[in-house]
Amino acid sequence: MVLTEGQKQAIKKLDAEMEQAKDPCSKYIAEQLLQLATSCPEVSEKILEQKKTLAGALASALTQSQNQIAKRLAKFEQEA
Repeated sequence: MVLTEGQKQAIKKLDAEMEQAKDPCSKYIAEQLLQLATSCPEVSEKILEQKKTLAGALASALTQSQNQIAKRLAKFEQEA
């Protein structure tokens, strides 16, 4: 399989972020993104965007989870 230049750059970016990552969750997500980047050039382009980082993805996922929990809690309190 021949990788595009974008895929190679995305892999380098993810490798660097994986080295900086301290928690296993970040490393797992980076590994999954590496697999996607190798198989799909379009994913690589998204990874290369300046604002896209592993830390940012984790922060976004955390915020979404917190919002879902808050909504479920509010619904539960309304039903009680």
